[in-house]
Amino acid sequence: LQTPKLICDEHGQLKVPENPQKNGPWDLQLCVCGKEDDEAYGVPCRVNIRFDPELWPAKLPLVRFRGVFHHALTDDNGAMLMPFYRAMPRNEQDACTLRLTLQAIRCFLEDPFTSWKLPAERLPEKFQRALEVHRRINAE
Repeated sequence: LQTPKLICDEHGQLKVPENPQKNGPWDLQLCVCGKEDDEAYGVPCRVNIRFDPELWPAKLPLVRFRGVFHHALTDDNGAMLMPFYRAMPRNEQDACTLRLTLQAIRCFLEDPFTSWKLPAERLPEKFQRALEVHRRINAE
């Protein structure tokens, strides 16, 4: 992962702007890919990450896919569902950094059940079928 220099410090953390109370929320728009050979999610997917300056990094940023994006485990607006946020990794200070957020998004595109920390064999078959349908739609 490459760290954007304009918004991050040398440790990959978002810089806190002067007067954060007057700024925000911050929207970071970028592209994230899944596995390189994946026809459905191996291409750049546009993502919006919203950071609330009063809550972040103690609270999680909001993640939403932009544009035409089909995935059974996002809502109709491309927003991540609650299991994604429950499974989000945190660092030793119990904070969710920008780097951890991007890694979680990539993991979601590569293996959504693992990113939700759910074993695939425990999920209802309708979830697995829905995921395959959306994967085919996205690949077309």
